[in-house]
Amino acid sequence: PVEDVSAQEAEKQRVENEKNLQKEQRAQRRAEEKRQSELTQESKKTQRQIRREQREVVSRQKKVVRSLSKNQQKVGGYQPADKPSFFRRLFSRKSKSDGFFIPSDK
Repeated sequence: PVEDVSAQEAEKQRVENEKNLQKEQRAQRRAEEKRQSELTQESKKTQRQIRREQREVVSRQKKVVRSLSKNQQKVGGYQPADKPSFFRRLFSRKSKSDGFFIPSDK
């Protein structure tokens, strides 16, 4: 009976130790998984940040291009505002001479 009691105690202790070990392993696994998920969250966040910054850069570039093309329209060549006066000058009543039209003698 004495050996039985000590054997039972040893068995109980062994079971207890195993339970504690499993608990510990579970806790470690959980901690590791949490750490991993935090890492992936972090990387997702940084990815999102990077994408946002790229979008901002692209939109800034588009704005610059837009303003540049507007400025070029103002500076070079064809000005729509000029057109009517140009035609008016060219095809106005040809009585007044601006050097291009030689009035006929009446």
